[in-house]
Amino acid sequence: MEQIYMGIDVAKDSFVVATRLEGKVSTTSYNNDKKGIVGFLKSLSDNTWCIMEATGVYSLQLAIALYEKGTKVSVVNPLQIKRFAQTKLKRTKTDLVEAVLIAEYGERMQPKLYEPPAPFMRQLQQQRMSLKLLVKTKRSFLNQLHALTQLEAADKVALKVCKTVLKSVEKQIAEIGDQRQLLAEVHCQDLFTLLQTIPGISKKSALELNHCLR
Repeated sequence: MEQIYMGIDVAKDSFVVATRLEGKVSTTSYNNDKKGIVGFLKSLSDNTWCIMEATGVYSLQLAIALYEKGTKVSVVNPLQIKRFAQTKLKRTKTDLVEAVLIAEYGERMQPKLYEPPAPFMRQLQQQRMSLKLLVKTKRSFLNQLHALTQLEAADKVALKVCKTVLKSVEKQIAEIGDQRQLLAEVHCQDLFTLLQTIPGISKKSALELNHCLR
């Protein structure tokens, strides 16, 4: 039975599937939600190989669903697809064109199969994204507070808002940091402890390195 290659271009609200079989290509679109994913899974045959770009949270749910169904699936770095497109002198970029290109990439390059991260790693990844957003928010309000304090007649309400938000954000940063450390200590204590034995590696740095190494 001939292998069917499906290139999937995933966006926030939808994903486009390009199917390559016997030199012919067909395309279909689905909503990127539970109903859309279930509908897509029902359409698959046993000899299907799905290839998609890594697009963070938007592709994660679909990739895990395919893996759990037992369908061959590969999640590829977008840079690899971009370079593949450059070798083919492809410049037009639409969801449909991208999906077709990803399917061709899968057929020609035979990328490694995907294995989803452990549940606790998914928690760490989600917490890491939230932490980055909190840190960015803190920086913005610190800059705003600094700008206000340079004024001769800074508005008291504006100052109060900045200070209140900063206090809340700093509390949340500390809380999420504690949760990330707890997860690392519970699920990968040996590696987490070992990293901290390296001179200059703090608990925070060890947590980030531990996240990357896995």
